[in-house]
Amino acid sequence: MSAAVWVVIGKDRFLKQEWVRQLREKTLGLSAEAALNFQEFSAADEFQTFLDFVQTVPFLGANRLAVFWAFDDCSGEERTGLVERIDSMPSSAVLVVVSEEGNTRKDAVLRALSEKGRLVACHTPSDREWGAWMQGRAQSAGKTLKSNVVMPLLEKTGKDSAGVARAIEQLATFVGKKSEIEAEDVKALLGRSLHEDVFGLIDHLLKKDATQALKGLANLFSSGTRAPEIIAVIAGQLDRMLRFRERLEAGEAAVDIANQLKIHPYYQRKFFDQAATTSTGELKENLGRLLECDEAIKSGRLREGPALERFVLGWAARHPLRTA
Repeated sequence: MSAAVWVVIGKDRFLKQEWVRQLREKTLGLSAEAALNFQEFSAADEFQTFLDFVQTVPFLGANRLAVFWAFDDCSGEERTGLVERIDSMPSSAVLVVVSEEGNTRKDAVLRALSEKGRLVACHTPSDREWGAWMQGRAQSAGKTLKSNVVMPLLEKTGKDSAGVARAIEQLATFVGKKSEIEAEDVKALLGRSLHEDVFGLIDHLLKKDATQALKGLANLFSSGTRAPEIIAVIAGQLDRMLRFRERLEAGEAAVDIANQLKIHPYYQRKFFDQAATTSTGELKENLGRLLECDEAIKSGRLREGPALERFVLGWAARHPLRTA
């Protein structure tokens, strides 16, 4: 029986490190002696040292585990040599080779190694996968997540798997005995979500509800958000709505357009509803007025607060609410 081989691919280092830690605990246990049978290597180390380690008899244990990081940086001779040596290695040897490659199709050595062992893909979740991934992390901490937690949390962590995992652990502690983590918990622990708040502000504007829109604007300012940030997010949202309506009127499918515009699935239903309450003409006009607002602030003609308040009141007053 030959050595056990794992080929770990992908660019998400946090997920790789987490997987290695779990394999180490499963393979070697948590005893003090286990550390003697575990070692990590990189291309900066002598390749022979790596080979010597895995071929040495384990100390007070059944296995020796070696992890070779940045296997891509090894020489071609070292890489192919490992493939040739696998079958002659002792069954006590557990080898993990870690690569930045996204798949093994373009790398014959990785493909050959994975055929002799097992392949593990550590990819950062896609937009559609984040919700399920985060729910899994929460469940591991004994909690569940409300769906409206996903986007505010991703905005705070920048779609970084390590940051998201750490935030969920913090939230699980923060909510105490409560079984569910809610959007309000994210705001209380990590602060408000700019995109979420601006999304709500635009919703009030599309409904021509100046009172609620001004309250939303005041909340943004009171939380320390500056006008340039607010303008940038509003402009981005209006631009996406404009492109969406233009392509929708040209006969394209709504979901296809939303996916191409990178509208997160969590927001798509709301986005469709918002786009249905306006027109391309209104969107172009309000984008123009938003540009005027930005220029007034940058030139010093108006302060940030009054400039955006005028924009909000102008939008609410100019057009009657559309119902179709």
